[in-house]
Amino acid sequence: MLSKFEELVRKPDATEALAWLKEAKSPDDRTITGGDGKGWRGARAISVVQELYDLGAVCVTAVQISGRIEQASNQDTSTLIIELPRDSPKRARLFKWAAKFARKNGWDPEPDWGQLHLLIWRD
Repeated sequence: MLSKFEELVRKPDATEALAWLKEAKSPDDRTITGGDGKGWRGARAISVVQELYDLGAVCVTAVQISGRIEQASNQDTSTLIIELPRDSPKRARLFKWAAKFARKNGWDPEPDWGQLHLLIWRD
């Protein structure tokens, strides 16, 4: 049985985040934003996803992308799913990044209890 995260990354409105962002013809064509319309666009979005890879993410998937199935030029998501490595130092770096992001948004950080995926939500 697949986890909820595994189901999300296999849906047709999901794809690897870095490639998805880089395929944009203009910086505003691919965005990672929340309900307030603020978020990561263009080079900033690419930088954030690249940072997650540099910290040790196995894969970063953009899920629930509006406009993806329709192949719209403008596509947006508020959700990234990070496939976590087994390596403890890499996991620790990713959880530290996620904790800082969570606190900045007024949320409690997710602890590392051995899960395979970590959710980054911009809403």
